[in-house]
Amino acid sequence: MLVSYSTLRIPFAPLLLLLLSTSSLAADVEGSWAGTFISPGSLAAIRLKITSQKDRADSKLIVNVYGQESVAPVQNFVIQGADVSFQAEVFKEQIKFFGKFQNNALSGSIELVANDRPISGNWNLRRVDDSFLSKSAELAPIVPRGKVELPKPTGPFPIGRRTFHWTDESRAEAITPDEADRRKLFVQLWYPARSSNRGAAAVYYPDVEELQAKNPNLNVLRAIRTHAKADVPLAKSKAPLPLIIFSPGLGNSISRYATIIENLASNGYVVAAINHAYDAEDFKFSDGVIIRYETSLWDKPVSDSWTADARKQFFDERRLGWAQDTSFVINQLDRLNRDGFFQGKLDIANSGALGHSFGGQSVTIACAEDLRLKACANLDGLAQGNAFLPNSKGENLRQPFLFFTKNSVATDYELTIMGLNRSEYDARDRRRMLELWKPALKDRLAVLKQGAYFAVVRGGTHRSFSDIPLLEANPTNETLAERQFRAKVINEYILAFFNKFLRKGNSYLLDGQNQTRPQVVVEILRK
Repeated sequence: MLVSYSTLRIPFAPLLLLLLSTSSLAADVEGSWAGTFISPGSLAAIRLKITSQKDRADSKLIVNVYGQESVAPVQNFVIQGADVSFQAEVFKEQIKFFGKFQNNALSGSIELVANDRPISGNWNLRRVDDSFLSKSAELAPIVPRGKVELPKPTGPFPIGRRTFHWTDESRAEAITPDEADRRKLFVQLWYPARSSNRGAAAVYYPDVEELQAKNPNLNVLRAIRTHAKADVPLAKSKAPLPLIIFSPGLGNSISRYATIIENLASNGYVVAAINHAYDAEDFKFSDGVIIRYETSLWDKPVSDSWTADARKQFFDERRLGWAQDTSFVINQLDRLNRDGFFQGKLDIANSGALGHSFGGQSVTIACAEDLRLKACANLDGLAQGNAFLPNSKGENLRQPFLFFTKNSVATDYELTIMGLNRSEYDARDRRRMLELWKPALKDRLAVLKQGAYFAVVRGGTHRSFSDIPLLEANPTNETLAERQFRAKVINEYILAFFNKFLRKGNSYLLDGQNQTRPQVVVEILRK
């Protein structure tokens, strides 16, 4: 993780253990110190240990950021009277520290070396016992093992699932060398089902033994059970059922998003989840051929023959292709609605789009292109610093838009260094959280004619918008119960967004003043 001008405004967490060097250091500042680092959008922890070693050749600065650590020697230490200054590399960035020793405390400011953009920041340290480090090290949580299972969906409907293998004969597949190859899609359809004791459980990961044979987590993937049944009848409903098209993250399978998809289906939505050929995780097509993630292209390093511009063009073209996949799937479902499975019970004209990461980027293009989509949600998908992208005509989406992202928080170990309890930290960090994001991102969201919802879940990671954190039997930092609760909160906001714009329902969670879930902060952005 780089610490740059922008990331210094992100809680860059504990500055641990400073061993400073100078012969003129006053004896009364020797010892161990700990405290906080505060800047716009930042609340972090600092640890400093000053020794009496004459040449201080082994002085060093250790910085911990949400479990990551940077260790570097301290340079150019100077103390003149009460004034202190030194320099150190923090995650590959050189930073200067300026401070004073006063009233048995150390405090000061920082600046980034070789950077003409000013930053503001303050560090405040208190003296601590020399054994503080060893005592803090013992604070690492002992995480109990938990049962690995998907959270129970919150809606009243049982869930059904059908699988389709569709080929778009109108489009050639650009990845393969055979010009006759057409675009192939593996689609799982999740839907509200009738109550029935019949029907087999829908497997979590189809063909898992063959496709994931080398996965060290195979036993978990094999053991996970969905809450859906395969090919059971559609639920009876007085009103047509709204549709949501889902696209996964790059190189991921739609199987890894069952938590989000099941919750939507249990609440009355039909969700069509797409595995995009050669871009998603491996899947088996109806003819038995395994269509694999094209590592040789997606992970190809930049070189003289594969320039940064060529790579960007490839990514842009694939995003456009995913958007076309979305419209194609809507067309296929429209046919099923007229004379197939749905028999007129699907509200095609009242559809939404939802995607994670690369899929989140692509659905914003699909929404700009296909006006049958009435609401668009992007889960932590940034492209070139933007939360949405234009279609091939340069047009931006005009539907209600949710950009749902995440922000890390300090660990218990870091809180001890700062001298704060969790409640104190949360109160201070929540006020700063939305400052972490570049103004340019929020300004661009605000210029959308319809405005945008900008939501941040505290303590989440990029993977929190998938099942992946829930499939770790013995996670290192959190209990499974904590991860399950975060998944529940994420689901609540996704459901609230689509309920508001596809069902005209209650939207209290999207109110920027709502405090029901302090784990999520929402801004409503519009000019």
